[in-house]
Amino acid sequence: MYDQFLTSDLFYAMTQDQIVNSHPIVQPLEHPDQINEVFDSITYSKGSSAIRMLESLMGEGPFRSGIKKFMQKYKFGSVTTPDLWATLNEDADFDVPKVMDTWTLQMGYPVVSMEKFYNHAGDEKIRLSQTRFLIDPDATDTTTSPYNYEWYIKFDFLSQNGTSGSVWMDRGEAVFDWPGDGSVWIKGNVGHTGIYRVNYDVHTWTALADQLSNNHSVFTAGNRAGLLNDAFNLARANYLDYSLALDLSKYLSSETDYVPWRTVSTSFSELDTLLYHRPVYGLWRSYVRAQVEEIYADLGFEDKGGHIEKYLRGTILSLACDSGNNDCQDKALEYFDKFTNPATADDIPSDFRNLVYKYGISEGGKADWELMLERYLNEQQANERSRLMYGLAQTKEIWLISRYLDYCWNETVVKSQDFFTVLNYLADNPVANPIVWDWVRTNWQNIIDKFGLNNRLFGRLIPGITDTFTTELQLQEMHTLFEMYPDAGAGASGRQQALERVQSNINWLKRYEDEITSWLEANV
Repeated sequence: MYDQFLTSDLFYAMTQDQIVNSHPIVQPLEHPDQINEVFDSITYSKGSSAIRMLESLMGEGPFRSGIKKFMQKYKFGSVTTPDLWATLNEDADFDVPKVMDTWTLQMGYPVVSMEKFYNHAGDEKIRLSQTRFLIDPDATDTTTSPYNYEWYIKFDFLSQNGTSGSVWMDRGEAVFDWPGDGSVWIKGNVGHTGIYRVNYDVHTWTALADQLSNNHSVFTAGNRAGLLNDAFNLARANYLDYSLALDLSKYLSSETDYVPWRTVSTSFSELDTLLYHRPVYGLWRSYVRAQVEEIYADLGFEDKGGHIEKYLRGTILSLACDSGNNDCQDKALEYFDKFTNPATADDIPSDFRNLVYKYGISEGGKADWELMLERYLNEQQANERSRLMYGLAQTKEIWLISRYLDYCWNETVVKSQDFFTVLNYLADNPVANPIVWDWVRTNWQNIIDKFGLNNRLFGRLIPGITDTFTTELQLQEMHTLFEMYPDAGAGASGRQQALERVQSNINWLKRYEDEITSWLEANV
């Protein structure tokens, strides 16, 4: 369960916080519009990650003792962040406010670069340096921070042969001895309790990739997931070659744990989106299909096992079907045949339904779509209604996509609270995405009239639609829309984040497409 926090909160928060237009966990509110804006993954997921990190720094016992004191002291009262830090400081062996303010009062997080060197006496040393991590290496950062984007970091490490230790980075660099145990690699941020990435030198990255290929069980599932997450994000940010990140992923054909697979599925999904319209896309699908082939065969398309096995199966089935595994797609369609028969419609395991509905509708026609629409209108169970709502959005028929969009104005079909959910489901469909984008721009004023500018979900609409954009034309269309409707309301930060993301996508293809193509041609 502890490792699952990585995929549910930490890695997601880091993804949202690695752009210029982020915000600190703690920030002043100067306008009512900002109230809706701040209730996002930075507030919740990064906030909980900071608390998890603090527990690791203090130790479980002192941390829990401090939390009990805090709750007892301030029960029935109002509190501020400094109140929490002051109480926890009583049980800590370091200055809690000094350390934690660098994590809560400035946005972003660091990448710690690890460099091996020899001093004048010939001793092998490690130099650690830190800088703010931004996913787009071309981003222009004009923001300022009261801490100059420097953090207090307790860097812990584990060597190949079992030596462990830690060193404090006091908003700057740190130096420590390379373990004298014959190790060829050191793994930093053990357990990934720290909110930072680690970038190793090329020799160490290569040694870590070799270790994963030879015996990945040396690392815990959480540490394997962390290596994958760091590698693919560092590659996108131009800290290391994509060939190294992809080399790291080659061991996955032997991976059987949920957390690494769930982690890498996010990275694979991002690559899938960016390469979707490129000539190399076929090779990319072949690589993913080969990596999941063995574990797909082991797990099967059947509902069994505990909840972790079911989570894993759901991740693997999505990767297998989306990468063109014929058996997976055939099984999904066989289950969809059950859906079309009222006598067997309930026989589809709930964990499979999104996938089954996706492929049933994407490969089906008008009759299948209208049957699902009828089931959706009559369904009383909220989770199943959501699955059916998602399934309807997977059609490849343009006229059915347009019909679904028209239903968004009809509250007897699409309830008002589901309006933005339907749009986001459709936007995730590559066929529907450009149609949704045109529809939203055409109906922008109507949406404002219906929901108001301060609606939190309206504020997040643009990032949800444009996340997959990769062309200058699409970027210009965004600018044109924002110039026509300059009042963003609760979507002010969302607009800036969307523009930054799309520009990053454009830059990514220019910088990395050839390198990834060469790697795939050599390895598939």
